[in-house]
Amino acid sequence: MRSRPPVIPVDPGRIGMRKALIALVVASACALPLAAQDPLFRPLYLSGKVTLPDGSPPPEPAIVYLYCPGGRQPQAYTNDKGVFNFPVGGAQHRRVIDASRQGPSAPVGASGPDRSFVDLTQCELRAYLPGYTSSKIDLGRRSVFETPEIGTLILTPATKGHGTLVSLNTLAAPKNARKAYEKAQKELAKPKPKLKKILKELEKATRLYPEFAAAWNLLGEVRIRTGDLEGARAALEKATEADPKFATPFMTLA
Repeated sequence: MRSRPPVIPVDPGRIGMRKALIALVVASACALPLAAQDPLFRPLYLSGKVTLPDGSPPPEPAIVYLYCPGGRQPQAYTNDKGVFNFPVGGAQHRRVIDASRQGPSAPVGASGPDRSFVDLTQCELRAYLPGYTSSKIDLGRRSVFETPEIGTLILTPATKGHGTLVSLNTLAAPKNARKAYEKAQKELAKPKPKLKKILKELEKATRLYPEFAAAWNLLGEVRIRTGDLEGARAALEKATEADPKFATPFMTLA
């Protein structure tokens, strides 16, 4: 007579724990972004350049914005040569409008039945730098496999006549103040700038050289990004006091 295998007592607590772990894994998978859930998802990358009319890079990092029917979103800062490169929607594939899809906006990338093209026919890129107006680049329908190069955005001075768009006081700034200002600019040009670090460097620059109008102006712009509007206005007003001929902070205040 064949003997039966021994019966192992089951701990109800273990069953509950196992079910909880399974539920946690399933919930985590559902919470993952599309790029992680879909191994065939390909983000759409774009790269290009921002220059002044004479072909030189902007005096400060410019912000590249994506304009779509749902609004505008900042995508990247230019580096010291005016170059930008980014996955549309940001490194985390933030949600923006894709004209090829119906319903809620989705991460911009190729996924679903047609994994090669993204329809951005209603979207365009523009650059932003106080004191300048930007040309635009219409994006159209793009393939994730084609070159990401989209061309050059031109920044044209918004005003002529009185005032300048570059503060001459910068030339008189002591070396340590200029170094702090340049550190802030380099950090600002990164794909994911650390705003607290930038604020610290700019506050250091203005403390070392109170007449540093360009640093006061950039400090005001960064404070706007952090939501500190009162602090931004104070910094911009300091910039106008430090160099009354520097037009950029006046435009931002307006």
